[in-house]
Amino acid sequence: MAQSSNVSAGQDATALSYNNLRADVFGAHHSDALGTLLVNADISPTAAIALSKLAALTINRALVTNESGVIVVSAVTATELGYLAGIVSKPVCNSGDETIAGVKTFSSIPVLPASDPTTDNQASRKAYVNTQVSAYRRLDYVEIEYPGWSSPTADSVWEDWDLSASIPSGGLYAEILVKMTATGPNNIGVRANGSAVTRYITMYNYDTFTFTVKLDAGRIVERYSGGAAANAKFTVIGYWKQV
Repeated sequence: MAQSSNVSAGQDATALSYNNLRADVFGAHHSDALGTLLVNADISPTAAIALSKLAALTINRALVTNESGVIVVSAVTATELGYLAGIVSKPVCNSGDETIAGVKTFSSIPVLPASDPTTDNQASRKAYVNTQVSAYRRLDYVEIEYPGWSSPTADSVWEDWDLSASIPSGGLYAEILVKMTATGPNNIGVRANGSAVTRYITMYNYDTFTFTVKLDAGRIVERYSGGAAANAKFTVIGYWKQV
């Protein structure tokens, strides 16, 4: 059965519309037939088909290929891609060791891990610095009104001496005044509680000497008289505390 043609005699083949060509060649079922017969090789390398001819995709998203090699829309936005503009080296990662060059200015104070530095060039946290500085804060000296003299109870024995009645909690160091009231010589000493240091001087009649000694939490120190303990007189005249 002959089929009529939409091509008129003498008509320029290049002037044929796509619709006329479909109707003339494939008839009523031209859409299905063209979809089956048109393959990649049929498209000229110089066709320069405009991208606008493709189906519209999600706007402002980066395109990637999926596991089948098909172009698909990714979750990366155009704004996120813009962050990479002008980058000429590897971006900074959020894990792994890296060396960062150049001056970096932070708009907020960086938060460091809760650990103390162990080498010279590691950054220090505020808490670490506060702890170190607090150990070296200024000491304030407090004078004590004369509390009276007392003597050790035995000779040649380092015995505990409780100063908590004169020095309040928080006292770190005590200033102790010692005098001899009879002919010496006599070894007189004051040291920190629990110390094993033989810390004394030889004193004679009417000699005086001042010791500075570290206090423990109970404000107890140790004192010593090498002989005639009753003639060795001790008193506390002041103490240091942290401020």
